[in-house]
Amino acid sequence: MGQTDLKDSISPHKSAEPSRNAHLRGAPNAWELLDTPALCVDLDALTHNIHALQTWSTQQGLKLRPHAKTHKCSQIAQRQCGAGAIGVGAATLKEAEVMLEAGVGSVLLTSPVVGTAKLQRLARLLRRARGELLVTTDSLASVAELNALTIQTGQRLGVLVEHHAGQGRSGCETPSEVLGLAHAVHSASHLELCGLQHYFGHLQHIADPIERKARVLELTEPTIQLAHTLRAAGLPLPIISGAGTGTFSAAAASGLYTEIQAGSYVFMDAQYADVLGPETATNLMQSLFVAARVCSIQSADTRHYVTIDAGQKALSIDAPGPRLREATKANSRYAFFGDEHGRWYFGDGELVPKRGTRVDITPGHCDPTVALHDELHVFKGHLLVDIWPIDARGY
Repeated sequence: MGQTDLKDSISPHKSAEPSRNAHLRGAPNAWELLDTPALCVDLDALTHNIHALQTWSTQQGLKLRPHAKTHKCSQIAQRQCGAGAIGVGAATLKEAEVMLEAGVGSVLLTSPVVGTAKLQRLARLLRRARGELLVTTDSLASVAELNALTIQTGQRLGVLVEHHAGQGRSGCETPSEVLGLAHAVHSASHLELCGLQHYFGHLQHIADPIERKARVLELTEPTIQLAHTLRAAGLPLPIISGAGTGTFSAAAASGLYTEIQAGSYVFMDAQYADVLGPETATNLMQSLFVAARVCSIQSADTRHYVTIDAGQKALSIDAPGPRLREATKANSRYAFFGDEHGRWYFGDGELVPKRGTRVDITPGHCDPTVALHDELHVFKGHLLVDIWPIDARGY
């Protein structure tokens, strides 16, 4: 990495064009005039979710590090930190760059940094970061690369060793690997061992809360014993980070964690509506939706559907599928109808929706839905109060 690389500036993502709905800010009829499809957020529900989980975390004696991969929006991260979050998690370097540039005080890069291009970007970020930057590792090769990078930049870097939690995506597989890697990080000249990452993404959507909690406790027990072993060996573990929106309550009960990485809680989606339901103590609310509009009517009286202007390029395509936010009949439903279109199936006895009728859709999965859009339309009731750029999307 040359000196030119290290001096390059970090530029947050900015749309090349002004927002297509900017003229509707504050307009009394913005709800009806919105150019669709448009990604929208209910500001009151979003604010409730931010404060609800922050309050819960504080009561549990846990720090909250919301994962920015959900919203990819520095304005939401700033609100989370303003409510008491210690910082954010980031899945990509782009997210870390944007969040630190926006003044977020601490960013944990939760995915491995691999390849010359990414290491160069990490070096630039470390050199210019306004706040704390932490990374994760699961290999000795990574430790060597990170230490060489920090020697070159003259900076120290905080590192968490990842102990995989049964998903098999990343992380050390055995306690002996974790122990060896922790010693390597602790011994490296420019690295600081800050703790462990232990995240189980595959448990987030287990439908039965009793089973979900049992699986969490089953997977955390070995890591609890591992943490005792590491501390007995004189290795510092000030941070043990993990858990998500579907598992934060069970993770707190395990006693393992010092901080929670939940991300989807700010928006919620169809998956989490099914998993968490009304029984969760935080009473999280659906705040994210995609506004669409009826664009074609093809024999709707016999086929019982109309075509709307939001398809696979506006909504995540993984299961469960998107749902109508306010269906007037129990059997009204959404179905994909191509890249740019969807079907709105309306129920028996329901009036045929007219051409131009607006419909709001709850995404099946919030994270990949957000990644399809450049901006977030912020509504308070039916008033468009702001438009926030999704400035950390892309790579």
